[in-house]
Amino acid sequence: MITNWIIAGATVVYAVCTLWLILEMRRDRKLAYMPFIKVTFADASSYYPDRVAFSLKNVGKGPALNLKIVCKDDRGNQWRLQKEIVPLGSLETVEVVLFKEFSDDEEFGKRFLLDFEYKDIFEKTHKYSEPVPRTLQEMLRTRIQ
Repeated sequence: MITNWIIAGATVVYAVCTLWLILEMRRDRKLAYMPFIKVTFADASSYYPDRVAFSLKNVGKGPALNLKIVCKDDRGNQWRLQKEIVPLGSLETVEVVLFKEFSDDEEFGKRFLLDFEYKDIFEKTHKYSEPVPRTLQEMLRTRIQ
């Protein structure tokens, strides 16, 4: 009788451990195919006051689908452009240039953020922001020197 209870208890523990292992494997499989976008800004010699140049590289195993880029200033004002890029495959790199005409001197001191939004193969949306490392004044100073 006690042997039957021990075997039943061991069977339940084994079933719970197996379920936990299956859930862990499913989570790992999803993580393995998630895209991870890395932003690299151009060197100082390529900064201009009317554009921001950078490259995007997908360092994940899965493709980044419906990739959208929006540039905003530090006050939340959005530039009048939004760029969409074809799916960015695994380990694929793409060069991006955003252009802007500036209307007043006030804009030259602003900091800018790049907002990225993309989906993975499981239709999960990923969003994050990356600051542009220089203000427009710093970009202008770089070009003048």
